[in-house]
Amino acid sequence: MGPENYISSTHDILKQAMENVDVAMAILSDNLNILWMNRSMEELTGVSREDAVGITTPALFTKRLKRLFEDGDALERRLFSAYRNNTSIEGMECHMPAQGRRKERWLLFWSKPLPAGGGRVEYFVDITSYRSYLSDIAESEEVFRTIAMSALDAIVMVDHKGSITFWNRAAERMFGYSQNEAMGRKLYKLIIPERLHQQFAEGFKKFSTTGEGKYIGKTIETRGVRKDGTEVPVELSLAGVRRRGVWCGIGIMRDITRRLEIEEELKQKIDDLERMNRVMVGRELRMEELRKEIIRLRKRIDELEGAQ
Repeated sequence: MGPENYISSTHDILKQAMENVDVAMAILSDNLNILWMNRSMEELTGVSREDAVGITTPALFTKRLKRLFEDGDALERRLFSAYRNNTSIEGMECHMPAQGRRKERWLLFWSKPLPAGGGRVEYFVDITSYRSYLSDIAESEEVFRTIAMSALDAIVMVDHKGSITFWNRAAERMFGYSQNEAMGRKLYKLIIPERLHQQFAEGFKKFSTTGEGKYIGKTIETRGVRKDGTEVPVELSLAGVRRRGVWCGIGIMRDITRRLEIEEELKQKIDDLERMNRVMVGRELRMEELRKEIIRLRKRIDELEGAQ
């Protein structure tokens, strides 16, 4: 293949690629006339190539395109400023509300001067699905936050450095620190007894690197320290979650003070019942021995009376 054929073939490939991409593209001349636009740009704007070619972009935007955008005035000001100063627009977010059969769209817009020969290239990238994805995530996080803040158990989350990033109302009640006081503080300095600091540091170092730990995925009984310095027995469930490439820890804690008191009361009652049982059994044995002794004595009396 000769150089001319190669150039022609490459040109055709590029043209087909630009024609069929999902990015809405247009090429403008140095006097801002529309030289070319692809199918995606036609579909996005509702303007055919036949109608657009030869028209200046400022005229087309003002007459037909501006009304498509939620804030068309802001886009117009930014666009015309870029035209006047021959500067670029880099990823400007635009919103196209639903109109008739046209679906709602969120877009990022670029407008860049072309080197050497003049003119500009402009294109829109549709980020509607991405925005929807982000919205779903935000909604899920808000649901989680609402549930977690309303939970009766204390829920605490720490980042890979052991700093508190979430602290619900139950944690406030349990430990006495408000959310503002707790956020950003090191967990071990705030609520872990000093005698357990070393054990926590060793375990968290392994967890922050691997996401694994001796107690991850388990429920244990331990103790926490309140703001006033008193200790509280807690039932602690630990889990790890990977966020933005690092491991974060989640602890769910329940104050088991009352449960331990009830358990102690039950143990005391069981001990009392066992002592009573031993007394009753002992008394029953003694009564049985007395009964046998009475029978033996009566039998002896009968024997003596028979001998007379």
